Amino acid sequence: MFRLFVVLLSAHLLSDFGFQADKLIIRKRKLYGQFIHSIIVFFTTYIFLGDYKALLLSFIIFLTHLIIDIIKIKMDKNDNIIIFILDQVLHIIILFFLSMVFGDQIHNYWFELMGNDLLKILLVMDGILLNTQVAGLLIGKYIIILFPANNFVNNGLKNAGRIIGFLERLIVYIFVLSNNLAGIGFLVTAKSILRIGDITNQKSKAEAEYIIVGTFLSIVLALSSSYLIKFLMQSI
Repeated sequence: MFRLFVVLLSAHLLSDFGFQADKLIIRKRKLYGQFIHSIIVFFTTYIFLGDYKALLLSFIIFLTHLIIDIIKIKMDKNDNIIIFILDQVLHIIILFFLSMVFGDQIHNYWFELMGNDLLKILLVMDGILLNTQVAGLLIGKYIIILFPANNFVNNGLKNAGRIIGFLERLIVYIFVLSNNLAGIGFLVTAKSILRIGDITNQKSKAEAEYIIVGTFLSIVLALSSSYLIKFLMQSI
């Protein structure tokens, strides 16, 4: 059951976050966009399952994913973080339930080929997705709640903050997996020093708080997701 759940969760994270280009996210506001996304979920799941008999399970996931996303779009008009979290929790609960039901029925070819090394590869991939796309979305949605009137002027490179956040959390992820806690302390210290100028030069208190909250929230999410993946890998 654990193996199947990891496979289904990895397929979900990859199709829901890894394969979602900005254009597809916009199209998901339309019914045809939701259908295209759910088709991607279907094929990703089917390939990950590594069993040609897994069409039924893949179709159930396709259908439930489509229904949940349609309901989410109908309810979520303002990109609400609570609805986003509930949407993901519901997807994961369904995947867990399906793992219990189909646990003994799926004979994954990829496991026969790679054994438990496949689980480790999938979990590492999950950690990367959690520390980049998932954490980035959560931070963005939460920051909007704290700073609803975000009219701060961005004089830097386009998407630089997002890329820096991705790299920062990936570095923390690598340090956690390699048991290099001192490296995390060095990273936080180095970024704090680099950010001092940005914070002190801000004309408003809100802009300085915006930087500080975003930085610490990024580190907290990176540590949480990284230690979760490490725990799961040690449980294999």
